[in-house]
Order: sequence, then C-alpha cells, then structure tokens
Amino acid sequence: EPAASEVLEHSMEQMNGALKALLKGIDATNRDKSLASLAKLQAGVVAAKSETPPMAASVEESKRPEFVAGFRRKLVDVLATTCRIETAILDGKYDDANALVKDELTRLKKEGHDKYQEEEE
Repeated sequence: EPAASEVLEHSMEQMNGALKALLKGIDATNRDKSLASLAKLQAGVVAAKSETPPMAASVEESKRPEFVAGFRRKLVDVLATTCRIETAILDGKYDDANALVKDELTRLKKEGHDKYQEEEE
C-alpha cells in the first residue's frame, strides 16, 4: 500500500503528462489518442481526489476539513471539465475541446497548484 503522498504525486504526474499531450491539440487525426490521454487524466483525478493534500499538515487543525474539502472540490471541477472535453471530442467539436483544455483545464491546474501544492523545500 503506497503512502498517500506517493499516490497523490503519481496521480498528479499522470494528470500533468496527459494535459501536456492534450495541449498539443486535439483533432480528427488524433481523436482516439486524445480520448486515451483524457482517460488517463480522469483516472489521475479520481485517484487524487480521495487523498489528503500534504500541505494540510501546515493548515490550522480547525481549518483542515475545509482545506481538504476545497482540494477535493477543485479536483471535482477538473473531472467535470474533462467530461465536457470528452463530450466535445465525441461530437467532433475539436475547437470546443481545445478551448476547454487551453482555458479551463490550465486555469484549474494553476488555481489548484497555487492553493494546494506544497512549497518545494
């Protein structure tokens, strides 16, 4: 059983790798590959959202539940956005899919990292 922080780190790496692939652009020629990348991203989110962010240790004890709930809520937003992207790809709306990846997903990633990523020592 890997430590929670290892699960979280692995999930985040998986999400980052998939996002990089999607940011290269989604179109009819790489539709299946893009759906596979999206599935990887979704699997990473599902694994990560039930973990406790390590930074929670530095948060006042009384604020911890709120902090952890906020972390999970942010990842739920990411998951919901990936579902919208998946629907756009399945409908052949590649411009919509690309816009969601570039605007929404990258914004959510930045917000999440700004608030929940542990400062590198």
